[in-house]
This record gives sequence, structure tokens and C-alpha cells, in this order.
Amino acid sequence: MRRLFGLLIVVALGCDGGVVDDDDTTGDDDTTDGDDDDSFAVADVCHDGSGDYETIQAAVDGEQGGATILVCPGTYTENVVIDGKELTVRATDGAAVTVIEGGSAGAVWTVSGVGGAGVVIDGFTLTGGEGATGGGLSCLGATVDLRDNVIEDNEAVDGGGIGASDCQLMAAGNTVQDNEASGFGGGVYLGDCVGDFAGNLVQRNEGDQGGGIAVRWGSVAVDGNVVDDNLAGSWEEYAGGGGIYSEGDAPLSGNTVSHNEAYKHGGGVYLALGNGEFVDNHVSGNLANEDGGGVYVYIGTNDILGNTIRDNEAYDDAGGLRVMSGSCLIQGNEVIENLAADDGGGVKLSHATSVFDDNHVEGNVTGDEGGGLELDNDVTPVTNSTFVGNRAGRGAGIHSGENFAEVWIANSTLSGNVASDSGGAVQLEDDTFEATLFQLVIEDNEAIRGGGVCVSRSVVAASNLILRDNRALASATIGGGGIYLEDATGQLANLTLHGNQSDATGGLGVQGADGLSVINTIVADSGGVGVMTDGSAFGLWAYNDVVGSAVIDYSMMADPTGVDGNLSADPGFVDPAGCDLHLDPGSPCIDAGDPGLTDPDGSRSDIGAFGGEYGDW
Repeated sequence: MRRLFGLLIVVALGCDGGVVDDDDTTGDDDTTDGDDDDSFAVADVCHDGSGDYETIQAAVDGEQGGATILVCPGTYTENVVIDGKELTVRATDGAAVTVIEGGSAGAVWTVSGVGGAGVVIDGFTLTGGEGATGGGLSCLGATVDLRDNVIEDNEAVDGGGIGASDCQLMAAGNTVQDNEASGFGGGVYLGDCVGDFAGNLVQRNEGDQGGGIAVRWGSVAVDGNVVDDNLAGSWEEYAGGGGIYSEGDAPLSGNTVSHNEAYKHGGGVYLALGNGEFVDNHVSGNLANEDGGGVYVYIGTNDILGNTIRDNEAYDDAGGLRVMSGSCLIQGNEVIENLAADDGGGVKLSHATSVFDDNHVEGNVTGDEGGGLELDNDVTPVTNSTFVGNRAGRGAGIHSGENFAEVWIANSTLSGNVASDSGGAVQLEDDTFEATLFQLVIEDNEAIRGGGVCVSRSVVAASNLILRDNRALASATIGGGGIYLEDATGQLANLTLHGNQSDATGGLGVQGADGLSVINTIVADSGGVGVMTDGSAFGLWAYNDVVGSAVIDYSMMADPTGVDGNLSADPGFVDPAGCDLHLDPGSPCIDAGDPGLTDPDGSRSDIGAFGGEYGDW
């Protein structure tokens, strides 16, 4: 049955009228017709004796490099080893009917020492293997192309299904399922590898680190895979990665990572100690028994771009994304409907400086701090993002605590967030370094205190904010429907508070105002009292317009109207019912702000959110 097939030789006339040998072979200079033999061998393996060989190993040993071995349907109980020989081994009728059973006698298939075109393994079921690196397939310093195989019910130390070390691996269309590893990679282990692991299904595998896939260093691209229902079962302190564990710089893109679990961190994905890109992945329905229900990053500098992180859960911190001591670019992501028992329903960032830009954070829930985003001893700038409908005890949209340098939250919208205690949209707590709030729209948020913003024992620099229709539910305390400040210092400048509500203080409520300056600010149409203090005096209250409060404009402080540029006049908004709080041309607040400040056009500053140096937003 053994055959030799010559490659088709195409004969054509060259430009000079001569004959060109275009047989695409090695060993000749293609200038003389028919001067080499480009044949390759095709051998048949059939377990019933009808082929050239009865076992795959016999064919591997018997054929020369470059041969193609075609395997008939059937079950082959053997452990195939290919060492230093380029071969293509293909099942004629596919994995459903062509099974290699390892019999727990080693890896089902081992490939080592093969470079060049490498080894192609196409269309088999590999099962019943046990090994150190790879129970189903073990690749050791070789080039392997895996196509359309089923690799199931194997065991290994690393890589229960596929284990590759120092390999060039191309893998597509494979199903890796129900494998187990006592170390890294219940389904797949890729150590110091290059190549592409793409378009595979990895499901129901279990390992200590990386239940589905574990990548350790190398640059192999992991893209377009479905990684589902895997378990990372280690309780070690920095263990995890129910779906994928990636240590190093390998890029992960376009994967669907769902319904995985980690006993420790990273129910879906764990990124450690590297800077690999994490782009356009969909991470959903995963569970971490500690931090990072969706994604956990440990001391990484990863680019986290364009991902959807949705409906994940953490029994401790960060239902969606957790970055621990990492400095990442976090941009263009959707973080939606994640749940954490402690801090950071959507995202928690700790002990470093990342970049958080252009993200949408919606419907996340936590029992404590930071329903949307928790900044814990972290000074990541937050810009151009939306925080919608998140829930927490404190800081339902964003919570920042114990910063070690300036925090910057800017050019973002926070709406419909609800805190059961304080800070419906934003809470700054024990931020002893300045926390800057800049060009924010804060609307329709709710809390007991500080329906919009709560500042506790912190240094705040807030400018060019709109706080509209926020609610504080406190009735017997100061409340602060728009803003509540407690023992806060710093400055509020060019704010517009409109239609904020509370039975106590609808606009601005302050306990401990010493050292706090408020200038160029409008507090209009507040429910309850417009501005209430505990009797302490502001460091500076000047060029403000407080008007239209349901009960009284000022409580527990002298009415400053007519002194230091303070007004009590209808600010003349363009369309307050339509949420346009720009000033009408006839507004008394135009050119009525601090004369030491100017608007972008060089004129004296206006009062309100669209006045001052940065009022043209």
C-alpha cells in the first residue's frame, strides 16, 4: 500500500523562450528540467493490517522525514514518540472515529527535537495519557501544528491536555477537555513558546494555576479561543486563573472566557508579572473565591483594551477587574453587572498608578466601597469614562481612599449610582494628598449623605462640576444632596449645583469647614436647605450664587449675600428642564466671578461650571 507521489511539474516558457522547471523543490537550481526527484512518501496505518503499518509508531519509525502518514479509523493503544523527524500524521476520517489511547503509560504523543516544517497532527482523539509536561500531547523543543484534534481525559504535572516547553506551536480547531494538571495548565500549558494558539475550545479542565490555559513567558499568541467551565484549584496566596493564567508578555485577544472558577484570584483570567496585551476579550460569568472575579492583574504593565468584563463575581474584592500593584493602560472597556462582596464591584486598583480612560462601568454592585471603581492607595487618573447605575455602601460610582499622591478624576459622567451610606457618585475618604475632581457631570445619584459627592477627611480640589438632581436621604443630619464634606480642606471652584434634593440640606452640606474655600459656585433650586454647616466658618466663601432653596438658602451660617461678591439671583440657565445649565446671555452670573480669575476668552470669570480658566468644556 505504500506509495510515492511526485509533485506536479508545471512546464512553461520563460521570458527568453527557454524551459523553466517550476517543481518547487529543494536540491536543484530549477534551471534544468527534470534534474531532481521531488517525490514524498505516503504511508497507510490501519489497525486491522490492511495498511502499510498496524501502529502509528511503526510508521513513524519506518518512514523518512517529510512523509505523510494516513491513519485509518480505529482505536490505537500506544504512546507515539517523534524525535527529530518532520512528519504529517493525519486521521483519514477525523477525531470522532480515530482514537489514540495512552493507557496511562506516558504522554499519548511526544514530539521533540523537530524544527523546520515540524510535525503536523491532524484529526485525532488523544486520551488516557499521563506525563510531566503534557498528558495528551507533550511538545519539547519542537515545532508542532495541531489541527482539529480532541484531547481529553489526560493528566500531567503541567498541561494535562497539551504541554509545550520551548516549542513553536500552531494550534487551531482543537477541543481540549476534561484534563487535569497538578501544576500549571489543566487543559494547556505553554512555557517559553512562540506561535499561535487560536480558535480552540478549552473546557472542563482543572489545574492548580490556569484551569484552562497556562502561559508562562514566551510570546505565543492566544487568540479567538473559547475557554469555558475550567477550575484553578490552588489555595496558594497568588494562585488563580480559572480560565487563563498568563505570566509574561504573551498577547491574549478575542477570547471568550466564561463560567470558570478560581479558588483564589482571577476567576476568568490571571495576568502576572508581564506586559502582554489583553485586547477584545469577552470575560463573563466567572467566579473568584477571593479577588478579581473576571480578571486579576498582579504586578503587570498590561494594556487592557476594548474588553467586555460582565457578570463576574468575587467573594472578596473586584467583581470585574482587579489590578494589584500593577501599572496598566485600561482603556475602552465595558465593565458591566459584576458583583463583589467587599470592595470594587466593577474594578479595584491598588498600590500603583495605572491609566483608566474611556471605560464604561455600569450596574456593578459591592457591599462596601467603590461600586464602579475602587482606588485603594492608588493614584490612577480616571478620565473620559462613564459610571452608571452602580451600587455600594460608600462611593457607588467611584471611591478613593488613602491616596499616596494626587488623585485625578476628570471629564467623566456619573449617573444613577446609589450608595447605602455615603457618596452616591464619588467618595473621597482619608485622601490626605489632593484629590482633583475636574469637568464632571454628576446627576441623579443617591446616598444617605452626599448624594452626588462625599468628601471625608480629605484634601479636595474640585472645579467645573455639574451636580444635578442628586439626592441625600438623611433627614435629621446635614445630608448634602449635591455635596457633603466632613473635615475636608481644599477648594471648590466653578461648580453648578441644581435641583439637588434632601429633607435636610439639598445643595451643599458641611461639617468642619475650617480651611475650605468655595468660590464661583452656583447652588440653585435645592430641596431643603441650600447650604448648611455645623457652625464652623469657611476659609473663604466668595463670588457664589445661592438661590431658590425650598426651605432657606443658608443655615448655621450668616447669610453672605451682598458681601465678597456673593449673590442670590436667578442664574439664568439656558434650559434647566432640558439639562442645559449654560448661562443665558443675560445671566447675572456672567463676569461676576472672582476678578482675579479669567474665562478662556480673557474676560472676568463667570460664576458656575462654565466659568474660569477651564470653563469651555
